Amino acid sequence: MLTLSIQVLYTSVKGTMVQRQQIHEYLDNYLAISDVEDTCVNGLQVEGSEDVRTLGVAVDAGLSIFDQAIAERVDFLITHHGHFWHSANPSLTGWKKKRIELLLENDISLYAAHLPLDRHPEVGNNALLLKLLGTDAHKEFFPHAGALIGKIGRLPAPTPLGAITEQLENQLNTQCLPVGDPETAITTVAAVSGGGSYGAFYSALEAGVDLLLTGDTIEIYHSARDSGLNVIFAGHHATETLGIRSLGRHLAKKFDLPVKELRHPTGL
Repeated sequence: MLTLSIQVLYTSVKGTMVQRQQIHEYLDNYLAISDVEDTCVNGLQVEGSEDVRTLGVAVDAGLSIFDQAIAERVDFLITHHGHFWHSANPSLTGWKKKRIELLLENDISLYAAHLPLDRHPEVGNNALLLKLLGTDAHKEFFPHAGALIGKIGRLPAPTPLGAITEQLENQLNTQCLPVGDPETAITTVAAVSGGGSYGAFYSALEAGVDLLLTGDTIEIYHSARDSGLNVIFAGHHATETLGIRSLGRHLAKKFDLPVKELRHPTGL
């Protein structure tokens, strides 16, 4: 069941307060947001309170998430999918006005980290998906938006595709769609979280890996079958929960601020 929930990632007993600008600048540098040519407007999208006492993290920006942020007294909200996108009309009318109005009325900052969070070597979605499977050091692959977005890792031992599928379903709380024989032994895995793409598929094929782990489904059944590249589609949202959670824990240690993960699974 897709229900809203809150997970407290860190509680500070000191009552720490940090300046918004300090967090903003740290994130810009730590995530290297200027290194990618993204469709998302990465960085601070909405400016809220100068004083930050509580951080919030979420996969998506939306009214349900903003309502949670208000209820949890979040001052600075970081999302993987922000509100503003370069390809979208920026006019603030209707539901878009309502979103931004809600943030401004409650003095909540909104910060977006899209591809910079996908590709980050420490708190990135792709690195953490491979870490979840127990792979070794990660090699970058899949050139996209002016940078290498995906990660490749090697499993400690050959593992059946079916076992990897089951592990992902259990640990990400998702429903996977595998393409390939469940008995096939997998050694090398390429990860591209979120939007599955033909670019990612062909980059993984060129890299010679056994398995591509991605989010959204794409119509590559026959290409995968004929080429011998196994694929697991694990869901867009589910494959992008690890990064934002890890970033929240990182910021908790860095700034000693309470951090709350605002969850609204989409099933997509």
